[in-house]
Amino acid sequence: MRKLLLIAAAALGGLAAGPALADATGTVNVSGTVTAKCSTTGTNPVNLDVGELADSNGLVVTSFAQNTHANFTFVCTSAKPTVTVTATTLTGPTPPVGGGYTNLVQYKATVTAYLTGGTANATHPFVNTDGSNPANSNTTQLTAQLYNHQDNVQVDISNPTSNGSLLMAGSYTGQVVVTLAPTS
Repeated sequence: MRKLLLIAAAALGGLAAGPALADATGTVNVSGTVTAKCSTTGTNPVNLDVGELADSNGLVVTSFAQNTHANFTFVCTSAKPTVTVTATTLTGPTPPVGGGYTNLVQYKATVTAYLTGGTANATHPFVNTDGSNPANSNTTQLTAQLYNHQDNVQVDISNPTSNGSLLMAGSYTGQVVVTLAPTS
């Protein structure tokens, strides 16, 4: 019986020493793409009422009475996007010809983009609507990634001016357009 047990043990030992079982591996490589893009979220457009445009003498005020800035929330997937600001004068009812009246109020529109880390962009694109820039447009590239946070782009208007004529009574409208474009 002992001999039988030794033969059985040897046979089992031979099975264990046979070819080893190997693992098989399959690999899936996963990839995707994020295209460079910018978009605005939240309130758009923003309505900004700067208040009374004429002083007690009918001339343009030296500073706007109220609401001189508006905020936007932009998202951009590219580093250092460009910011373009374009602005039009505040224009009111057509004045009589040669009467010493005007229907134009010029101003300065300045855009501040907040960058990663919460700092403001070092170069603020601005436009003077007084005709000193015929396109009434200015473009600059941000110095870093746009800060991914609410109200990360601010528009300020200041420096109301006119040609020294009396302002026509009525409603005046103008527009500031801010465009963020991705860079590659």
